[in-house]
Amino acid sequence: MTTQPHPRVRGTLAEAAEEPPPRPEGVLIELEAPHRPSGCSGLRWGRLAIAPGLLLPPETAPAAPKGRLALLAAPGPRVRLTDEQGVLGGRVVAAWRCPAVAAAAAHLAARGWVFSGCDLALFLVILVEEGPPLTLMQIENMLRLVLEGGVAVPKRGEPVLLEATPFSAGNMFLNSWSSGIVSSVSGAADSLVLSDAHAAPGSEGGALYAVRKGGRRPVAVVVQTVVQVRGEAVALCLAVSLPSILTSALALKPTPPSTPEGT
Repeated sequence: MTTQPHPRVRGTLAEAAEEPPPRPEGVLIELEAPHRPSGCSGLRWGRLAIAPGLLLPPETAPAAPKGRLALLAAPGPRVRLTDEQGVLGGRVVAAWRCPAVAAAAAHLAARGWVFSGCDLALFLVILVEEGPPLTLMQIENMLRLVLEGGVAVPKRGEPVLLEATPFSAGNMFLNSWSSGIVSSVSGAADSLVLSDAHAAPGSEGGALYAVRKGGRRPVAVVVQTVVQVRGEAVALCLAVSLPSILTSALALKPTPPSTPEGT
């Protein structure tokens, strides 16, 4: 008897090699820790989701290597992923630190920028638990597929939409939208993105989508909802370029993939 994949979780990775990447969708990710509940927004493709390191309390954050995705040595914490259709179980399975983001954040910190409560360069891979475990190679293959066909390079001045769940209030404000522009890009490989899209607390991990002729494509992930510079709070959100961090996870040369004009 042939078993059909669950309609909400497409993506055996063997199939992924011959198909375009799954459609990205915003999710609310909540840590299953009754004594230290926490949550943030996230971006999911099929069985994989990406979240910023701030999802985990600092004392439990993994010692992830720079510039290369690595599986966690011990089973990672369980999470709940809430999307438009309901709740799925998941687990943090891998992590990495993006050197370009780390260098850019250090450069800004030396000039009076203050980042609240997290390592901006740390990113987590979450595996939806409806399906078999995946090897590191399978996860890398999926991320490569997303990098090559599922994300776009942010461009200064272009309009963007932010999809996130403010205040982690999934029962009321799941996947809310706000709009703005890419105010600026900076850092090695344009790894940091500044935007005037309104991002309330809890929007960390939410995706910025470029609005182009071919539709919406994710270009960045929010890591700070309020920028503080020399003691002043600035109403801009700070994000990291998806091509930059995925390139880092796959240990590729730090050159963003080319994106045809108007796509």
